[in-house]
Order: sequence, then structure tokens, then C-alpha cells
Amino acid sequence: MALSLSASLLPINSASAQYPDLSENQSYIGGCRQVKQDTDAIIYDNTDLANKPGNQIGTLFAGTEVALTGVLRETGAYTAAQVYLDNGDLTSTQPVSWINAAQLTTCTGTTPPPSGNTCFLLRTTLVVRSGPRINSANTGMTFTPVSLITPHTQPPTYETSSDGRVWLPVNTYREPNWVASTGPNGVDNNLKTEPCP
Repeated sequence: MALSLSASLLPINSASAQYPDLSENQSYIGGCRQVKQDTDAIIYDNTDLANKPGNQIGTLFAGTEVALTGVLRETGAYTAAQVYLDNGDLTSTQPVSWINAAQLTTCTGTTPPPSGNTCFLLRTTLVVRSGPRINSANTGMTFTPVSLITPHTQPPTYETSSDGRVWLPVNTYREPNWVASTGPNGVDNNLKTEPCP
């Protein structure tokens, strides 16, 4: 699953002034972890996991593999680990996010299915397109923030276009079509997970 997250790694020096409990463990860099079974883990756009639910930017299903950047924030109440999806080399545009380290375990090589079906609420109005590209035909349909949308597959599958947008195939009354889960380069998250009715 690709996510809408910070587009670059958090600079350690500037962050350490704001958060003296921020550190880097070089032995963790690139280490594989996965979300624990029977857990869907919320991911955040910064290290304030407990105090700012508005910073929740997505959900990783049980078994999803991530790689560690080595950066941690240990607050006493929780440890926030900076991670990126383990699907390629870490580059300056690789999306990163923060997760509660207690929800991670070592990688086993198997990814169990999610614990239940997932639907999405929208954070913004989205145009429904015929394909997973910004220049794909506009279907004439839109989803608004009050819409609950159903992905075409369970678990949801995603496709990334050449501009870095992450697209989700969704069910519509006509046929499966596509909405942009993120903005360009995977920045911003247009969708919020919600249990299906």
C-alpha cells in the first residue's frame, strides 16, 4: 500500500531541538518490520501519536511490511518509529511516516489478510477517473467528503502513476473506476479508512 506521507526524511538536527527525545539508531536503518497480526496500525505524519488524531494519515493492515529509517522518538508513553513502505530503495521522494513501534514485529515473510473489509471516507472532493492517471477521462462522477467509498478489491490494491500519485480502484454504480488516494509524489492523503457497513 502506498501512502500519503511526508515527502522527505525528517532532518534529525532541526527536529532534535524541538524533540530532545528524538534519536537515530543506525543499526535499525533499513531493518524490516511488519504490523502485528490482528492489528491494523494507524500511521501519522509526525511523532505526536497520542495527542493529535488529526495527524492520522492512513492505516496499515496486519502483516504489512515496512522498513525502518532508524529514527525513533521515545516519549515514555510510546515509541514512535519512522518507517517507509518496504517496496524499494529509500530515496528523497520515498514516502515516510510514523508508527507506534509497539504495533510492529520482526518480518516473517508472510502477509496475512486484513482482519476485515475496509472502506474509505474522503477528506476532500475527488473526481472519479476512468484510469489511474491524472489525464485519464473524467467519468463525470465525483465523491464528496460525506461519501463512503468501497474499494474494488479487498484488501484494497493501489497503483502509482508516473507523477507519484497513488490511485485506488473503487466501485461505482457504472463500473470500477479510479480516485487519487494521494496528491503528486505521494504527498497528502485524500482518504480515511472506515469499516465497511
